[in-house]
Amino acid sequence: MTEIKLSLKSVGDIKGMRFLIPNYQRGYRWEADQVTALLDDLAEFEARNEPSAERFYCLQPLVVVKRLVEWEVVDGQQRITTLYLIQKHLSPTEAPFDVRYERHPAHRDGLKGLLEAIAEGLLDRRFMSPDLHFLKKAQEAIENWFKEHKDSKLTVLSNGTGPCAKFIWHEVEPGPEAIGAFTRLNAGKIRLKDSELIRALFLRAGTLDQDDQHRIALQWDQMERRFQDPEFWSFLAAEGDDTDNRIELLFRLIAMKKGWDYAKSRTVFNHVNAELAQGDVQRNRLWWDAEDLFGTLDEWFENNRLFHLIGFLVVTQRRSVVAELLKLSPKLDKSAFLQHLKRRIRIELLGEVASPDGLGDYLGNIEYGNPGIRELLLCLNLATLNADETNTVRFSFHSYRSEKGWDVEHIRATASRPPDGVKELRQAMEMILDYWDKRPGNERPHDLEQARKALEQHQENPETLSGLYKSLCNEMEKDRELEMDDRLKNLTLLDCSTNRGYGNSPFAVKRAWILHPDRQARYLLPCTRNVFTKSYSQAPCGLLHWTEDDAAHYLTAIESTLKDFFAGTWEDKQ
Repeated sequence: MTEIKLSLKSVGDIKGMRFLIPNYQRGYRWEADQVTALLDDLAEFEARNEPSAERFYCLQPLVVVKRLVEWEVVDGQQRITTLYLIQKHLSPTEAPFDVRYERHPAHRDGLKGLLEAIAEGLLDRRFMSPDLHFLKKAQEAIENWFKEHKDSKLTVLSNGTGPCAKFIWHEVEPGPEAIGAFTRLNAGKIRLKDSELIRALFLRAGTLDQDDQHRIALQWDQMERRFQDPEFWSFLAAEGDDTDNRIELLFRLIAMKKGWDYAKSRTVFNHVNAELAQGDVQRNRLWWDAEDLFGTLDEWFENNRLFHLIGFLVVTQRRSVVAELLKLSPKLDKSAFLQHLKRRIRIELLGEVASPDGLGDYLGNIEYGNPGIRELLLCLNLATLNADETNTVRFSFHSYRSEKGWDVEHIRATASRPPDGVKELRQAMEMILDYWDKRPGNERPHDLEQARKALEQHQENPETLSGLYKSLCNEMEKDRELEMDDRLKNLTLLDCSTNRGYGNSPFAVKRAWILHPDRQARYLLPCTRNVFTKSYSQAPCGLLHWTEDDAAHYLTAIESTLKDFFAGTWEDKQ
C-alpha cells in the first residue's frame, strides 16, 4: 500500500515553497466566473469577523508528491495557481511561493516569468497557448474584482493563525501512484476532456525520459496553439463542434481514420490507452500518426487552393468530410487531389451540367429561392479568390461563420420595404438626400424639401418617415434601373444584419450603406464588394443604379469564373 499523509496547511504555511505542475496535468483553465467565485467566498469568510483560531476557510485538497527541491502537484493546480495570481495582485513585489509549469520549459522562472512576459506584451499575440490565454483572463478578473471591492485586503490568505484559508494537504509517496491519483481524483470533479487524459497518457512519468517528455509537451502545445487560430479552426471544424478544447478534433480524426468508435465520451481515450499499454513502440507509432495527421491539416491550411476547396466542403457538408479526405489524399498526388475536390463541388452545385457549354443556360435560369443558391454564390467568392495568382487575399471562414447568417439578397430590390427602426430609416433618407444633392441637373422630387425638413426637425414618427422614404425611392428608381428580377444576375450574398438593416432600398442607398466605413467591421464578401463597386461592369455609366447592362456583365463574369474554376472536371469537354 502507498502511504498517504493528510494534514492542514494555511496559505501562509506554504510561503516560499516550490511547486511543479507536471506535464500530465491539464493546463490552467479557470474562467473569470470561477476566479470571481473564489474571491467572493474568501471575502464573505473574512467579513464574518469571528476571531476564532479554530475557524478556517477550506480550500479543498492539494495533492502533492515530494521531489528533490519541489512539490509535484497531482491535484489542485487550478486553485493554487489562482491563489498565486491573487497574492501577486495584493503584493506585486513579493513572491508568495513558486509555481513552475513543466509544459513551459523555456520559462525557467515559472509562473513569475510567464506573467512578466505577458505584462511586457511578449506573449500578447493573437494565438496564445491556452494556458497563457486563461492566465491573462484570470488576471483581468482579479483586477476587476478588486476595483469593485476596494476595501478588501483578504488577510485570510496570509495569516497562519486566526481565521485563515487552509488546504487539506494530501501527500502521496513518489512512484506510479501519482498519475493514478491524478486520474481518480479528477473522475469525480470537473470531467477531464479526452484530449487532456490522452496528453497525460503520452507524458506519463516513468515511461519516457525527460527529453522525450519535453519534446512531446512542446509539440503538443504547438499543435494546441495552432488549433486556437480562429481561421485554422473555422477551416476544419464543422458547425457545432466543441470549441472548449479544440485539439480534441485531432484525436477524433485519428479515431475515424483507424475505424475506432468515437461517438461516446471516453471511447477515444480508451482506444489510446489500449494502444499505449502495448509499449513504447506503439506509443511512438501513435504519436507519429498524430504528428503526421496534424502536418497534413497544416499543409492544407497553408495551401490557398486546398484551403478554399476543403473549407467550402466543411462549411457546406457533413462533419465527417475532413476524415474522408484524410483517407483519400494519400492515394492521389496533389494535382489529382485538387481535381477531385473541384469535381466533387461541381457535381454537388451544378448537378447534371456535364459540359461548360451548358453552364450559361443553367446559370441564366437560376432564380431566387432555388435550393443551393447560397452555396453557389459562396463558391463564386472562393473561385474568385482562387483565380488570384498572387495569393494575396484568402477567404475568411472565421468571419463568414461568425456572422449570424447570410441572406441571398436582391441587388436591385424587387419590393419596397423601409429599413428597420427609426435610426436606420433616417440614415437611409440622409443617403437619398445626399444622392439628389450630388445628382447633376435641376430636377428634384417634390417631396425632397419635405423630407429634408422632417429630418432637420428630428421627426421621429415612423409612419411619416416611411411615407417620405417610399416616395423618394420611387423617384430614384423610375428610370435606368434594372426591371425587378429574381434571377441570378440580380442576386448576391450579404450578412443578415446588414441586409435586414437597410430594407429593400434602392441600389444607391444599398451601395452607400454597404460601403460606408462604419459598416466595414462586418465581413463583406469579395464578390458582393465587386457588385456594389461595379467591378463586373465593362463600361459603367454610373455608380448609383443597377442597370440591365450591369446585370448582364455580372452574369457573364459568374459564368466565366466558374468555367475556369471547374476546368478539367467536366465529363463532356465539348
